[in-house]
Amino acid sequence: MVRFLCQGNGFFCSLVAIFSLLSSFSSYFYFIPLFLFFLFSIFTRYLSRRLTLLFILCSVLFFIRGYVASYDNGTDIRSERTDFTLTFTHGWVIDGDHLSAQAIDQPSNEKLVFTYYIPSKEEKDSLEKVTSTGLICNVMGKLETPQKATNFHSFDYQQYLERKGIHWQIQTDQFDLRSCQMGNTNIVTQIWQLREKGIQYVSKYFPNETAPLVNALVYGDRSQLDETVETAYQRLGIIHLLAISGMHVSLLAGMLLFVGLRLGVTRQHMLMILVGLLPIYGILAGGTPSVIRAVAMLMFAALFKIFLSAMRTQDVLCIVFVCYLLINPFILYDVGFQLSFTVTYVLLLSSYSLLKRRTSPIRSLFIISFICQLAATPILLYSFYEISIFSPVANILFVPIFSFVILPLFLFLLAYHMIVGTWAWFPIQWVNTLLERMNDLSLTIADFPQAVLTLGRPSLWLILLYLIAINLFFLQWEKGEGRKNFLLASIAPFFVFFIHYLTPYFYFTGEVSFIDVGQGDSIFIRLPHNRGNYLIDTGGVLSFDKEEWQERTGAFDPGEDIVVPFLKSKGIRKIDKLILTHGDSDHMGGAPAVLSMIEVSEILLPITKERSALETEIIKIAHTKQVNVRQVSAGVRWRMKTEEFQILMPFDKTANNKNDGSIVLYAVIGGLTWLFTGDLEEAGEAKLVNKYERLSVDVLKVGHHGSKTSTTEKFLDGVKPKLAVISVGRNNRFGHPTEEVLQRLRNHQIPIVRTDRHGGITYVFFKGNGTFSTVLP
Repeated sequence: MVRFLCQGNGFFCSLVAIFSLLSSFSSYFYFIPLFLFFLFSIFTRYLSRRLTLLFILCSVLFFIRGYVASYDNGTDIRSERTDFTLTFTHGWVIDGDHLSAQAIDQPSNEKLVFTYYIPSKEEKDSLEKVTSTGLICNVMGKLETPQKATNFHSFDYQQYLERKGIHWQIQTDQFDLRSCQMGNTNIVTQIWQLREKGIQYVSKYFPNETAPLVNALVYGDRSQLDETVETAYQRLGIIHLLAISGMHVSLLAGMLLFVGLRLGVTRQHMLMILVGLLPIYGILAGGTPSVIRAVAMLMFAALFKIFLSAMRTQDVLCIVFVCYLLINPFILYDVGFQLSFTVTYVLLLSSYSLLKRRTSPIRSLFIISFICQLAATPILLYSFYEISIFSPVANILFVPIFSFVILPLFLFLLAYHMIVGTWAWFPIQWVNTLLERMNDLSLTIADFPQAVLTLGRPSLWLILLYLIAINLFFLQWEKGEGRKNFLLASIAPFFVFFIHYLTPYFYFTGEVSFIDVGQGDSIFIRLPHNRGNYLIDTGGVLSFDKEEWQERTGAFDPGEDIVVPFLKSKGIRKIDKLILTHGDSDHMGGAPAVLSMIEVSEILLPITKERSALETEIIKIAHTKQVNVRQVSAGVRWRMKTEEFQILMPFDKTANNKNDGSIVLYAVIGGLTWLFTGDLEEAGEAKLVNKYERLSVDVLKVGHHGSKTSTTEKFLDGVKPKLAVISVGRNNRFGHPTEEVLQRLRNHQIPIVRTDRHGGITYVFFKGNGTFSTVLP
């Protein structure tokens, strides 16, 4: 197999492996391109019969490997089991009062996700001092199935864990370290323990401003990074600098080789030393796909140079790719794996013709950054729905400083402190100042309105167009240098970008989507041809007072974690009207995140006697971003061709409570009439039906999540809905929707759909006709 791959066949074999695994995992549809390729090879004699036969055997091998992996990826643990003996495989992660870790259950030998809420600061302090890798603990807990994706295009946590061979989460209320003991450890476990101790060492002795980045760059642990800075780096397209990449591994290996040669060690002995040390560093660095790829490539290259002869780097990459997929077929779905191998392969292909031209170092860095960005574009758009505009420029500014200044300094400072036990104060202060300036710069640039371009998840046909256009770009650019040739080469990819950018304007259909944000409301309305994008509420979480040690750095925010990704997946770059029905946090708590990440033209708020602190904060953010804020009441209406919208409530500022002061919106969309009621309760409902005696609707958004204080008999008699939609969280503490409300709806023979059972609910329409669909059956 290795000899076959070394003869320049690695690329085709890699493609065969990809399509064979996809056929095994998801659909036989992926066999069609393979079948066409084999037919083409046979009838045109593009490949010899021997090579064609080898590719067919490769296809069969990977199809069987994928089938076996899928068959074995099951669970034998019974859901009612409560007593467990767990072996923790990696260090646990403590964020605020939440502990999570990966563990192996005995005797089933299945992997589980372990979670525990820490009750006291004293216990948290003691847990943070423990080296948990290899620890065996007896635990009593409840098994839970990981949450499926409940919105279209949202992150599927259950599928993510399944592809790692994990099928259960275990939640415990009591965790006693006295029930734990260190098990027998092998060499791999000891290296993981060394990594965990290293992370704890850095966290303890390095300054708070520097420690998170040291752990990220040396040990591949990003759990302590400041979320704001991390987001800024992501928006600039330089998030790879905050993790250990192949570049870091290559730099370290090069530094070690240089030092060894200078000390008089022969090149062959140094290569053998590298082969022995690289796997150790791969584990110390966290074992991410990019690290494994770089480590394996360097090992293969070194071994071939020692025992055989030098081989093409592309062939080494393909050997690593194929072996990686044979060992772990599900890694094919890992975005880091996809980006690492795709970008590396394109860079290697480009290096011979594009990067060897006589150019300045800055221009070379710009070309490398541009090639990486272009190669990664289809993957980034499919996974994250947007690309960074400033990525090439940001890489020119940040890559040299991180690669040749910050990383070597961090390694020096860590080694110095471990040996001497004290700080070299001038370097540490200098690095702190440098990092502060760089972080300030990244935050400033990332805050530009057009720092990222949101295009949405591309369709299969758009992905194919991107791939064709990118290949045409490189083929044209290889023909010669000069600005004119570069512009000519750029026509194809920019044409596809332009098509993708304009896609929302060509949608003949519209939609009304009830986004599953848990215990809260968020409804998105998109009109055909991008005539209007409206968001009614943003969801939010009810906040409770916590001590400082309990606060989590990555606290869940439905606005940031659910609503914004949902909108960006559809290519939504601007919200024309953000309608916040009332001041409760479960309706507008996600608004700050939406305002900070998506352009909003106008905010509609209900008229009221006094504003909550949250409303005041949102208005302040809106004014900062120059967003128009309107206080509205009954009578406000607008029309967009066949779609009509009218605010029916509030009538004035005299509502007895916030819920009855909710904005109530009546709409005619897609041939149906809709009533969105916020948290309207019994008194407000009575005023509504008394004021609008002839009001009847097709679809009712049930008020206050199905609370018993809303959706009264009189209200249902008045509006006569044909369908009721309830936006409510799973297993919520309020018992919503109540049985009284459900029974009233049944008595009126009104079908019910609810986000806690059906996930996201969407009505897609064309002109006056449409269909409903739900994420969960």
